[in-house]
Amino acid sequence: MRSAREPRSLAVGSLLRESRKWHGYSRCALAERGGLSVDQLERWEILGVPIPPPKSFVAVAEVLGIPGSALDAALSGQARCLPRDPIEVYEAAPVIEDAIADQGWTPEAIAEALATSPTKVQAWRLGVVEMTAAERLMLSDLVGLASEANAEEA
Repeated sequence: MRSAREPRSLAVGSLLRESRKWHGYSRCALAERGGLSVDQLERWEILGVPIPPPKSFVAVAEVLGIPGSALDAALSGQARCLPRDPIEVYEAAPVIEDAIADQGWTPEAIAEALATSPTKVQAWRLGVVEMTAAERLMLSDLVGLASEANAEEA
């Protein structure tokens, strides 16, 4: 049994939670699929994942398709939690960050404009999931139209 004082990564726990939600798994369904208890999965999501992650966590990450690069990014720098502005740590899609910074859009507004979920927008921002070319083009066009509309009003 592992020590209660071992180092843990809240960033990896958050990555797990966001990925689980994005893929549409309940904790119960993912725990069953990954071969562990719901309590264990909940502890990882809330209290963080032990460093280095145990084999059972790696198995769950594989079920969710979390790339090793995303795990490495979450573990780098001894991060204890996700940053308030993930773009500072993770490489996000620039068009999303432009929409947020330049147009004042929220992740929820971006999700609504692209007919997707705010969780998927967050996954794009964290670099867990890449936007397709069509999604990038659509958002770029919407940001361009909003810029033109704002210029005409001014």
